[in-house]
Amino acid sequence: MSKKFSYEEINASGQKFKGKINAKNKLEVLDYIKSRGNTPVNVEEIKEEIKREALKIQFGKKIKLDEYVMFNRQMATMLKAGMSITRALYVVSDQSENRYLKVSAKEIGIEVQKGSSFASSMKETDMYPKLMVNMLESGELTGNLDEIFETLSEHYSKESKINKKIMNAMMYPIILTGVMVISLNLIFMFLIPIFVDMLAGMELPLSTRILITLSNMTKKYWYLIISATTVIIISIKKYIKSNGGKKNLDELIFKLPLLKKPTITIATSRFTRTLSTLLKNGIPLITALETSANVTNNEVIKEGIKDVLTKIKKGRSLSIAIKELEIFPPMVISMMSIGEESGNLEELLSRTADFYDDELETALQRLVSLLEPVLIVVMGVIVGFIMVSIFLPLYTMYGTEL
Repeated sequence: MSKKFSYEEINASGQKFKGKINAKNKLEVLDYIKSRGNTPVNVEEIKEEIKREALKIQFGKKIKLDEYVMFNRQMATMLKAGMSITRALYVVSDQSENRYLKVSAKEIGIEVQKGSSFASSMKETDMYPKLMVNMLESGELTGNLDEIFETLSEHYSKESKINKKIMNAMMYPIILTGVMVISLNLIFMFLIPIFVDMLAGMELPLSTRILITLSNMTKKYWYLIISATTVIIISIKKYIKSNGGKKNLDELIFKLPLLKKPTITIATSRFTRTLSTLLKNGIPLITALETSANVTNNEVIKEGIKDVLTKIKKGRSLSIAIKELEIFPPMVISMMSIGEESGNLEELLSRTADFYDDELETALQRLVSLLEPVLIVVMGVIVGFIMVSIFLPLYTMYGTEL
């Protein structure tokens, strides 16, 4: 199998030249340089271009959690069946429908075949979750990669279920909001103009004049409204993705009682489950806490865990340091404290995660049950304003005629 090399050479006149070549090994490159009558200065294998090509193929596409589940499950099954890790990676590459997994699995397999460790080859791509890399690194050291792959499969399966619960819960409010926006636009563009002709020449109340102005603007400048809305949405998304914007949003959510509880429930479930999984597989507490905080995708918790790490390094216990953070529910603190005293912290964290998985569904249902009437009231107020603005002048007109 040929590899790519970069080389430097000097010709008989003392001029330096650089180039790239495909060859089986360095010796072949040296022979090539000497065959041209030149003197080799430096020969190096190019390793990073493969990784960059894997990136280019994706165009920013992400791997779904379900694909992580399948990847880890397939690897666990094949390794338990006695297949070598390189062979297993090539099989995953052949069978995967995700272009990223297809390319990366193959190239990681090539690196492992050359003598690199599996975890370090995966880490170099900078595209896999830190949780996965850390656990597989531990699995290589202990020689139980098949068990680690199975654990990761179960972990991402539960994460996927959490995400689906969140999406299912939020689907109704999203659809209701979308229907409301579309309905209002149709009313402004097609219904209001019909009544404008009927009310021509009349002295109209303020609410009706406002309604007609909004209708005219929507009909005349619809393309500007769509463009402005798109720009605003993109700007908000960009701001939220920035470190400062994400932190401000998370701080705001923690101040809103309606959103605070479900947010903490989701974060608690992810944090405790990830921490339990990492500690069970021999990951040091400091590394496990950092990775678990990142999994929550909450900047307030990430900042808080930094303080927790500082306190632990000074000798404070995990449960006390977490308690002083004043974010996680009392049950989490109690379970951590009992786990530290009994030496069974990983198991108690896992049970805590199971409990908050169940609580999550209740919290989301409660959130939806609160959002639903709010959205209906908002829609009712808007529709009421439109109806009053339309029928008030009509009522006045018919009253005058009588």
